[in-house]
Amino acid sequence: MSPSPRQQQRAGALALLAACGCALAVPLAGTHIPNFETLALVIDTTLAVLGLVVAVLLFVRFRVTGAPECLALAAGFLLLALTSAAQLLREFQGAFIDLRLLFVTDLALPAAAIAYSLLRRAATHAIDAERAPTHVAGALAATVALAALTTWLTAASSEPGVGVPPGEASLAWRVLATTTLCAALTAAMGLLWRRRSSLLDLWLLVALTAWFMEVLLRAAAPDESSVTWQIAKLYAVLGVGGLAFMLLAENLPAAGRRARRISTEGVVDGIAESLNQPLCAITANADAISRLLDREPPDLGEVRAALADIVNDASRASDTLRQAQRLVAGAQEPPAMIDVGQLVGECVAHLRADLLDKRVTCEVETAAQLPGVRGVRRQLLQMLVNLVTNSVEALSDVQHRERWLRVRADRHGDAVAIWIEDSGAGILPQAQLRLAWSRSIVAAHGGQLSAAAGERGAAFRILLPANS
Repeated sequence: MSPSPRQQQRAGALALLAACGCALAVPLAGTHIPNFETLALVIDTTLAVLGLVVAVLLFVRFRVTGAPECLALAAGFLLLALTSAAQLLREFQGAFIDLRLLFVTDLALPAAAIAYSLLRRAATHAIDAERAPTHVAGALAATVALAALTTWLTAASSEPGVGVPPGEASLAWRVLATTTLCAALTAAMGLLWRRRSSLLDLWLLVALTAWFMEVLLRAAAPDESSVTWQIAKLYAVLGVGGLAFMLLAENLPAAGRRARRISTEGVVDGIAESLNQPLCAITANADAISRLLDREPPDLGEVRAALADIVNDASRASDTLRQAQRLVAGAQEPPAMIDVGQLVGECVAHLRADLLDKRVTCEVETAAQLPGVRGVRRQLLQMLVNLVTNSVEALSDVQHRERWLRVRADRHGDAVAIWIEDSGAGILPQAQLRLAWSRSIVAAHGGQLSAAAGERGAAFRILLPANS
């Protein structure tokens, strides 16, 4: 998504706030934190977890969009998370922070941002969905191998002035590392600033700004026990955390939009199919009436029959539009936790008059302690009413056997299953619209709807994700 002016203002305000905080933190370089090891472990653990979260979200984005720049950025954050985890292992063992491993961690983000910007600038073609898993697997393998190699090399070598506490590291090493990181960060931010066209670009700039502040603060306070050093690590956490929050905030509405699109497409297709049948029938009957009236004398009996068919077809079209209105009204209702037993009971109560009129014996079975499901109540109720109505209409033609309908709800693994079975004539042609709508509603709620029709009735199974 493109950033709105308000989002750009917020991002600019955060960057300015980070710069002011950096200036205020520099004078605290001489202040030391007693027992800083626990705080350092918490901060570094948080950074490793957030880096992994961002990497997973970016891998998912690549899987959906096929954009290679997202794959490069995801690999960079994965490298950041893996090297941070390797550093954590050293800290848990009581060893000093390895500045070479820390350098790789710090370089992972600007290097990934540069690759991201260059791939976007090159306008590379999206990768096919069939080949995307192979590219993800390759990126994962290469990143893990790079992290393992880096960790092994830093553990195997012991250069003087590096394998020592950060405060005792050589000045030459600190200057070289800081200069290299600042140059990489400047290049990454410059490339992003020129082509900042998406929300991801904007928040990646904010993350790089926080990363820049971290590098400067660590250069000003090389001792890891100082307040300034720990504030520097907090800048890294806040930068990566802000990016993770942005990705989650962007992906969740996107998922909702995809679900609504799936539901809408199913509804539109169902409306078109269902309206087409009665309208074609009305046209055919009107043409037949015109020919019947041209006869001498006119066949009034057939004219009345054709007019009755027109009335019935018009009623079917009107019923289609009413159901569409109910579904659209349900789409405005916010999702909530729903008791499936109550939902089934409400559905049966809604159709009780039809059940009595058609002399249908209805059995309702709900398992004890059934978990709830999260969704739009009116849509799920309409879905059940549609399916039960199909069974009731199919049972109206049964003459020589018992008319029965059974609605069951029970636990099915990690889902709640609702079964609707009847002894009717199967799935009627005029019920295809209801079935299409019901399937689209279930799919929009992350579930599945299966239907089977035979000589002795129909059976529907609805699976909806359970929420404890």
